[in-house]
Amino acid sequence: MTSPAAAARAAIDRRAPPHDVASEQAVFRALIYEPSSFALASAIVSTDDFYETRHQLLWGVIAASNAEGASPDAALLADLVGRNGIGQKIGGEAYLAELARDGLPSATLVEHHARIVKERSIRRKVLAAGQALSEAAHTPGLDVKAFVSEETEYLREVLAEA
Repeated sequence: MTSPAAAARAAIDRRAPPHDVASEQAVFRALIYEPSSFALASAIVSTDDFYETRHQLLWGVIAASNAEGASPDAALLADLVGRNGIGQKIGGEAYLAELARDGLPSATLVEHHARIVKERSIRRKVLAAGQALSEAAHTPGLDVKAFVSEETEYLREVLAEA
């Protein structure tokens, strides 16, 4: 008979890491319709908080543009995506059009969705730390004390993000 703890550990391996694609997309919809909402979103999330690679790439382009003083609207964003060579990696103009077409979240909701994206990112980091600890437990010769200390510090940093 399998223990509940063993069953829980086995189930973790079969599930997708925590993420919310709809919230990631809602952040971008808000940015497309209200480019100035970047300041609100960027106070909460950063590139590595996005689960989907295409969203990490898209955020990177938007963040770079904002760093240069421009808040890209839909047309400028399509141009920037093309110039940065990430068009195919994100799904091209069709994906940008899909984001623009599928709803109009208010700029105030960008914070709500950004918090969801951030919370899922934190959960993924906690999960990664747990998996690292699990792997370490199976590694002969590893200095367990040093490794656990390192992971504890990492989890403190993750907690500070929350």
